[in-house]
Amino acid sequence: MLTNNKLVFKSTSTTPLSIFKDIESKVISQNNKIRKGAIVEALRTREKQISTALQDGVAIPHGEIEGLKKPMVVVVKTNANVKWKTLDNSKVRIAIAILVPVDSSKMHFDILTKLSKKLIDKDFIKQIKTGSIVKTVELINGLAKIKKNQKSETNPLKQGRYDVVGVTACVTGIAHTYMSAETIEKEADALDLSYKIETQGRTTQNQLTVEEIKGAKYVIIAADIDIDMSRFAGVKVFRTTTKGAIKNPNALFDLDKSILVKSKVKAISNKIIERSEKEITFDNFWGRAYKSLMTGVSHMLPFVVFGGIMIAMSFLIDVANAGAPNYGSANPVAEWFNEMGGIGMRLMIPILAAYISFNMIGKQGLLPGFIIGMIAAGSGPAWIEIFGAAAPTWAGEAGSQIASSGFIGAIAGALLGVAIYIGVMITIDKVISDKLRGIKQILLYPLFGTFFAAGIFWFVNIPLTYLFWGLFAGLEGMRSINALWLLGLVLGGMMAIDMGGPINKTAYIFGTVMLGTTTYSVEMAAVMAGGMVPPLAIAMATMFGRKKLWDESDISGGYNNWVMGASFITEGAIPFAAKHPKAIMPSIITGSALAGALVAAFQIGLAAPHGGIFTMALVRSDLFSNASIGVEMFVAILLYLGSIFVGSALAAAMIVFLRNKQVNAEVQ
Repeated sequence: MLTNNKLVFKSTSTTPLSIFKDIESKVISQNNKIRKGAIVEALRTREKQISTALQDGVAIPHGEIEGLKKPMVVVVKTNANVKWKTLDNSKVRIAIAILVPVDSSKMHFDILTKLSKKLIDKDFIKQIKTGSIVKTVELINGLAKIKKNQKSETNPLKQGRYDVVGVTACVTGIAHTYMSAETIEKEADALDLSYKIETQGRTTQNQLTVEEIKGAKYVIIAADIDIDMSRFAGVKVFRTTTKGAIKNPNALFDLDKSILVKSKVKAISNKIIERSEKEITFDNFWGRAYKSLMTGVSHMLPFVVFGGIMIAMSFLIDVANAGAPNYGSANPVAEWFNEMGGIGMRLMIPILAAYISFNMIGKQGLLPGFIIGMIAAGSGPAWIEIFGAAAPTWAGEAGSQIASSGFIGAIAGALLGVAIYIGVMITIDKVISDKLRGIKQILLYPLFGTFFAAGIFWFVNIPLTYLFWGLFAGLEGMRSINALWLLGLVLGGMMAIDMGGPINKTAYIFGTVMLGTTTYSVEMAAVMAGGMVPPLAIAMATMFGRKKLWDESDISGGYNNWVMGASFITEGAIPFAAKHPKAIMPSIITGSALAGALVAAFQIGLAAPHGGIFTMALVRSDLFSNASIGVEMFVAILLYLGSIFVGSALAAAMIVFLRNKQVNAEVQ
C-alpha cells in the first residue's frame, strides 16, 4: 500500500485540518480521479467521532474515500509539533493516514488493527520518526526487521504457558464479568500476547490452574466481589474492578516493565487456611464489608429472581380470581407455583446475611449469618415486652410479637454478628491452647460465637424493626399524598447512575423487598423501567449520525443493546458510558429518572423481579383497578411500555445532542 515513495513527505502544517489538506493534495497529484475535498471530508468525519491521535507523537487518521480503487497509506512528517488530542498529551510529529475505498469496512479495520499493533512498539515509532523515506516505506510495509533493544522472549505457548491470565467476576455474574474479560482479551490481542481469562459468572469458565498462574507474565484480577486468592499466593497481580478494566484498559499492562505490580498476595499460612482462607481480624473491616455486601447480594439475586418469577406465574395462572383474597393460590397449579416462589423469597434475607458473613470470615460465618438472617426475616423467639410495646403486627404473623427488620436488619446484623464473632474467636484463642484447634473450630467457635452474635442481634433487631417499619410507612405516606412519582424518579435515576454497581443494586434490592410485601409492586416496576432505559437509549442514539458520531464498534454495540435493554440488562450501556461519559451519563440518568417517575405516576405495579419485556403480562395499574382484568392489563402494558419509550427517547435525544457538541468541538 505504500509502494510510492512520494506518499511519504514532510510538511510545515500546524493543525490536523491542514495536514488533511496536505494529504489530499499529495494523493490527488498521484490520482486525479478522486474528487477534491473527498479525502478531507472523510478524514474530518472520522476525526469528529474520536481523536485518531495515539501517543508518542503519532496519529493515524483514516477513512473511506469516494473514487479510490485500492487502499493506500500516506505518511506525513512535521517538525511543527501539531496540537492534536493524544492519549499522553504529546504533540504530533508524524501522521500515518490509511485511505481505503468506500464500502471496505473489513479491509479498513484489518489494516488499522495491524498498523496499531506495530505502533505499540516504541522502537518501531522511533525508527519511523528518524528514518529516511525509503526506510519508512520499508518499515510500514514490514520489509525491514525492527531492531530491538532487548532480545525477544521465547513464545510462552511453546513452553505450555500463557503471557496473560486473569479472573473476572462481578456482583450479578452476567454482563460486567464478560465485558471485562473481553476488554482484557482485546488489550492482550493488541499487544500480541497469548491469554486465558477465567470468568466467574453464574458458572466458572476457563478455570485457571496453579501452573498457568505461576507461569504467566501478567496476572490480572478484575473483580467486584471477593474471590478465592489461595491460587495466587506469592504471585504478583494487578487488581482492579470490572469497571476499572472496561473503562481504562490501557492501565492493565505496562510495556516498560516485565509486570505491572499493584499488590502482592501474601503467602497463606496453615492457620489461615484452616479458617477457610479468611483472616479472622478487624483489619480493614469496613473495606472488607463493602465487598462482602456485594457478594451477599450476588448470592441472593438467584433466590429473588426464582421466587419472584414463580409467584408471578401463580398470579398469571390464577388470573381469573384476580382481586379475590386467595388470588394466586385458588387452584392447585397456581398454589404450587406460589408456594415454590414463597420458599425462594423467604430465603432471600437469610441468604443475604449468611453470605455477607461468609465473605467476611469464611465458613465460620455461615452459621451466625443464617441465624441472624432468619431473625431479621421474622423467625425466632417472640418478643419480650422489655420496652412495654408489642412488635408491629405487620412484621410477622397477625397478632404475634415477632419482628422483621428485613434487608436493613440482614446487612446491619451480619456486620454486627461478624464483629462479635471475631471478638469471641480472638478471646477463645487467648484462653484455650492451640493444641485444641480442632475442638475450637468444630465446637467452641460456632457455639459461643453464634450464641453471642445472634443473642445480641435479637435485641438490636427491635429498633431496626421500627426503622424498617418507618421506611414502609414513608412509602405509604407518599402514596397517600400522591407523591409516589417522586420515589419512582429517584429509583429510576439510581438504576442508571452506576449501571450494576452498588447504587443500582441498592435500588434493585429495595424493589425486590417491596415486591415481597405486595402482589404488584410500583417500586419494582419503576426499578425495572429505569434499568431498561440506558441500553435502549443507546440503541436508539446509534441510529442517528452514524458516520459522524459513532464508529463501527459503537454501531455494532447499539444492535446488541436493543436485546440487552429489552431483557433488563442495564450493563449493556457500560462500554458506551466509559467511551463517551460526558454525553452518555447525564442523558441516561435523566431518561431513567423520567421513566421511573412516569411508571409511579401511572401507579403501574409489577409482579416479577426480572425479565424486561418478557414480564409485560404481569403488570397492572391501580388507576384502572375497577376495570375488567383484561382491560386493566392491556392499559397497564401500554402505559408501561410508553413510559419506557418516553424515557429512552429523551435520553437518546440528549445523547445525540451532546455527542454533536463534542464532535464539533474536537475538530476545528
